[in-house]
Amino acid sequence: MSLVQVIGTFNDATLAERARSRLARAGLAEEISASGNRVAVEVPEERVEPVRTVLAEEGAVDVRKRVRRLDAAVSPETDPSPIAYAEEEIPLDRPCIDTSDDAVDAAADGNGKVRLFDEATFIEIGRITEGELKVLQDAFEEEDLDDNDYWINPDEIDDLACRPGATKHLIALLRRAVGDNPDGIDIAFQREGQPRQSLRHNAGAI
Repeated sequence: MSLVQVIGTFNDATLAERARSRLARAGLAEEISASGNRVAVEVPEERVEPVRTVLAEEGAVDVRKRVRRLDAAVSPETDPSPIAYAEEEIPLDRPCIDTSDDAVDAAADGNGKVRLFDEATFIEIGRITEGELKVLQDAFEEEDLDDNDYWINPDEIDDLACRPGATKHLIALLRRAVGDNPDGIDIAFQREGQPRQSLRHNAGAI
Protein backbone atom coordinates (compact mmCIF):
# COMPACT_ATOMS: atom_id res chain seq x y z
CA MET A 1 0.00 0.00 0.00
CA SER A 2 1.36 3.40 -1.00
CA LEU A 3 1.25 6.04 1.74
CA VAL A 4 1.52 9.82 1.61
CA GLN A 5 2.35 12.12 4.49
CA VAL A 6 -0.05 14.91 5.47
CA ILE A 7 1.53 17.69 7.55
CA GLY A 8 -0.37 20.24 9.60
CA THR A 9 1.28 23.33 11.11
CA PHE A 10 -0.36 25.11 14.05
CA ASN A 11 0.16 28.40 15.90
CA ASP A 12 -0.30 26.60 19.20
CA ALA A 13 1.23 23.31 20.39
CA THR A 14 -1.96 22.62 22.36
CA LEU A 15 -3.97 22.62 19.14
CA ALA A 16 -1.42 20.34 17.49
CA GLU A 17 -1.74 17.82 20.32
CA ARG A 18 -5.52 18.02 20.19
CA ALA A 19 -5.45 17.29 16.46
CA ARG A 20 -3.10 14.35 17.01
CA SER A 21 -5.39 12.89 19.68
CA ARG A 22 -8.48 13.29 17.50
CA LEU A 23 -6.81 11.59 14.54
CA ALA A 24 -5.67 8.74 16.78
CA ARG A 25 -9.18 8.25 18.16
CA ALA A 26 -10.67 8.27 14.67
CA GLY A 27 -8.20 5.65 13.43
CA LEU A 28 -7.59 7.59 10.23
CA ALA A 29 -3.81 7.32 10.18
CA GLU A 30 -1.33 4.50 9.81
CA GLU A 31 1.23 6.53 11.76
CA ILE A 32 1.07 9.88 13.56
CA SER A 33 3.92 11.96 14.93
CA ALA A 34 3.79 15.36 16.62
CA SER A 35 6.66 17.73 17.28
CA GLY A 36 5.98 21.16 18.70
CA ASN A 37 3.47 22.88 16.43
CA ARG A 38 3.57 20.27 13.64
CA VAL A 39 1.62 17.06 13.17
CA ALA A 40 2.68 14.56 10.49
CA VAL A 41 0.30 11.78 9.47
CA GLU A 42 0.95 8.87 7.12
CA VAL A 43 -2.20 7.78 5.29
CA PRO A 44 -3.33 6.12 2.07
CA GLU A 45 -4.21 8.66 -0.63
CA GLU A 46 -7.95 8.06 -0.16
CA ARG A 47 -7.73 9.26 3.48
CA VAL A 48 -5.97 12.54 2.72
CA GLU A 49 -9.20 14.57 2.60
CA PRO A 50 -10.62 13.34 5.95
CA VAL A 51 -7.26 13.98 7.62
CA ARG A 52 -6.98 17.42 6.02
CA THR A 53 -10.45 18.29 7.34
CA VAL A 54 -9.58 17.23 10.90
CA LEU A 55 -6.34 19.23 10.86
CA ALA A 56 -8.15 22.30 9.55
CA GLU A 57 -10.99 22.02 12.06
CA GLU A 58 -8.48 21.80 14.89
CA GLY A 59 -6.82 25.04 13.77
CA ALA A 60 -4.02 24.17 11.35
CA VAL A 61 -2.76 27.32 9.65
CA ASP A 62 -1.10 25.30 6.89
CA VAL A 63 -1.82 21.78 5.60
CA ARG A 64 0.38 20.05 3.04
CA LYS A 65 0.84 16.57 1.68
CA ARG A 66 4.29 15.16 1.00
CA VAL A 67 4.52 12.70 -1.86
CA ARG A 68 7.38 10.72 -3.38
CA ARG A 69 7.61 10.85 -7.15
CA LEU A 70 9.92 9.11 -9.57
CA ASP A 71 12.60 11.65 -10.39
CA ALA A 72 12.78 11.68 -14.18
CA ALA A 73 15.81 13.98 -14.04
CA VAL A 74 17.94 11.26 -12.50
CA SER A 75 20.02 9.20 -14.91
CA PRO A 76 22.36 6.24 -14.31
CA GLU A 77 25.25 8.68 -14.71
CA THR A 78 24.06 10.91 -11.86
CA ASP A 79 22.59 8.22 -9.61
CA PRO A 80 23.62 4.60 -9.82
CA SER A 81 20.53 3.32 -7.98
CA PRO A 82 17.96 1.65 -10.25
CA ILE A 83 15.09 3.88 -9.08
CA ALA A 84 15.35 7.39 -7.62
CA TYR A 85 12.56 9.39 -6.07
CA ALA A 86 12.11 13.06 -5.21
CA GLU A 87 9.90 14.28 -2.39
CA GLU A 88 7.46 17.11 -3.01
CA GLU A 89 5.22 19.05 -0.63
CA ILE A 90 1.89 20.13 -2.10
CA PRO A 91 -0.18 22.81 -0.25
CA LEU A 92 -3.76 21.73 0.37
CA ASP A 93 -6.64 24.18 0.42
CA ARG A 94 -8.06 24.79 3.86
CA PRO A 95 -11.81 24.08 4.06
CA CYS A 96 -14.12 26.51 5.84
CA ILE A 97 -15.45 25.31 9.18
CA ASP A 98 -19.14 24.41 9.07
CA THR A 99 -20.69 27.23 11.08
CA SER A 100 -24.06 25.46 11.16
CA ASP A 101 -22.69 22.46 13.07
CA ASP A 102 -24.75 22.58 16.26
CA ALA A 103 -23.15 19.35 17.44
CA VAL A 104 -19.96 21.21 18.35
CA ASP A 105 -19.68 21.57 22.10
CA ALA A 106 -18.86 25.23 22.57
CA ALA A 107 -18.75 24.80 26.33
CA ALA A 108 -15.73 22.49 26.18
CA ASP A 109 -13.03 25.08 26.60
CA GLY A 110 -10.17 22.57 26.79
CA ASN A 111 -6.82 24.00 27.90
CA GLY A 112 -7.50 27.59 26.90
CA LYS A 113 -5.88 30.18 29.15
CA VAL A 114 -7.37 33.28 27.51
CA ARG A 115 -10.77 34.48 28.73
CA LEU A 116 -13.23 36.19 26.37
CA PHE A 117 -15.92 38.56 27.64
CA ASP A 118 -19.01 40.30 26.33
CA GLU A 119 -17.85 43.88 26.84
CA ALA A 120 -21.37 45.25 27.39
CA THR A 121 -22.42 42.78 30.10
CA PHE A 122 -19.03 41.63 31.45
CA ILE A 123 -20.30 38.06 31.10
CA GLU A 124 -17.53 35.58 30.33
CA ILE A 125 -18.05 33.92 26.94
CA GLY A 126 -15.48 31.18 27.38
CA ARG A 127 -11.80 30.33 27.19
CA ILE A 128 -9.62 30.04 24.13
CA THR A 129 -5.98 29.18 23.41
CA GLU A 130 -3.25 31.59 22.40
CA GLY A 131 -3.49 30.21 18.86
CA GLU A 132 -7.19 30.99 18.71
CA LEU A 133 -6.55 34.46 20.10
CA LYS A 134 -4.05 35.05 17.31
CA VAL A 135 -6.79 34.25 14.79
CA LEU A 136 -8.91 37.01 16.30
CA GLN A 137 -5.95 39.39 16.40
CA ASP A 138 -5.19 38.80 12.73
CA ALA A 139 -8.81 38.96 11.60
CA PHE A 140 -10.03 42.24 13.06
CA GLU A 141 -8.61 45.73 13.40
CA GLU A 142 -8.84 47.87 16.51
CA GLU A 143 -10.75 51.10 16.46
CA ASP A 144 -8.03 53.08 18.26
CA LEU A 145 -4.82 52.68 20.27
CA ASP A 146 -6.62 52.27 23.59
CA ASP A 147 -9.22 49.77 22.41
CA ASN A 148 -8.97 46.01 22.64
CA ASP A 149 -12.61 45.22 21.92
CA TYR A 150 -13.80 43.44 18.79
CA TRP A 151 -17.22 43.78 17.22
CA ILE A 152 -18.31 40.25 16.31
CA ASN A 153 -21.49 39.57 14.31
CA PRO A 154 -22.75 36.53 12.35
CA ASP A 155 -21.18 37.71 9.08
CA GLU A 156 -17.79 38.22 10.74
CA ILE A 157 -18.00 34.74 12.25
CA ASP A 158 -18.72 33.22 8.83
CA ASP A 159 -15.63 35.00 7.48
CA LEU A 160 -13.57 33.92 10.47
CA ALA A 161 -14.53 30.28 9.85
CA CYS A 162 -12.56 30.34 6.58
CA ARG A 163 -9.39 31.82 8.03
CA PRO A 164 -6.28 29.72 8.76
CA GLY A 165 -6.09 28.78 12.40
CA ALA A 166 -9.82 29.05 13.15
CA THR A 167 -11.10 26.08 15.14
CA LYS A 168 -14.51 24.51 15.60
CA HIS A 169 -14.31 25.41 19.25
CA LEU A 170 -13.65 29.10 18.56
CA ILE A 171 -16.38 29.38 15.92
CA ALA A 172 -18.96 27.56 18.04
CA LEU A 173 -18.08 29.65 21.09
CA LEU A 174 -18.58 32.90 19.16
CA ARG A 175 -21.79 31.67 17.56
CA ARG A 176 -23.19 30.75 20.94
CA ALA A 177 -22.33 34.21 22.33
CA VAL A 178 -23.71 36.18 19.36
CA GLY A 179 -26.70 34.00 18.47
CA ASP A 180 -28.76 35.46 15.65
CA ASN A 181 -28.15 39.07 16.74
CA PRO A 182 -27.31 40.86 13.47
CA ASP A 183 -25.61 43.69 15.36
CA GLY A 184 -23.26 41.33 17.14
CA ILE A 185 -21.39 42.06 20.37
CA ASP A 186 -18.16 43.68 21.53
CA ILE A 187 -15.57 41.22 22.81
CA ALA A 188 -12.61 41.78 25.14
CA PHE A 189 -9.95 39.30 26.28
CA GLN A 190 -7.82 38.67 29.34
CA ARG A 191 -4.95 36.27 29.95
CA GLU A 192 -4.82 34.39 33.24
CA GLY A 193 -3.25 36.41 36.02
CA GLN A 194 -2.90 39.51 33.86
CA PRO A 195 -4.89 42.68 33.28
CA ARG A 196 -6.73 43.16 30.05
CA GLN A 197 -4.32 43.47 27.16
CA SER A 198 -4.45 45.49 23.98
CA LEU A 199 -4.65 43.34 20.87
CA ARG A 200 -2.11 45.54 19.19
CA HIS A 201 1.20 43.68 19.00
CA ASN A 202 3.19 46.74 20.09
CA ALA A 203 0.96 47.83 22.97
CA GLY A 204 1.07 46.82 26.62
CA ALA A 205 -1.54 46.46 29.34
CA ILE A 206 -4.40 48.93 29.51
